[in-house]
Amino acid sequence: MNEGLKDTELEGIVLGEMLLDPEALDYGLECLSIADFTEDLHQKIFVAIRKVFHSNTEADLVALVREMNASDSDKVYIAQLVESVVSPALAQV
Repeated sequence: MNEGLKDTELEGIVLGEMLLDPEALDYGLECLSIADFTEDLHQKIFVAIRKVFHSNTEADLVALVREMNASDSDKVYIAQLVESVVSPALAQV
């Protein structure tokens, strides 16, 4: 049974890393599933990242916001996810 990430702050950091670092994106898409995220918005963001990636479009903020048809508050939250990442190098720790 998959126990997920179990920490909404950690979920956000993981999503931010995936948007900033191509290696974290590859690793996250390979190792995580929607069930690993407890927050509904985090699940939606993860699904959108996956869709953007599989459409051979760069998974960046603009592509993600378009894929999600994100509201203004969601756009702000997504930007905060990226800002919350201290260093892309942490994805490899």
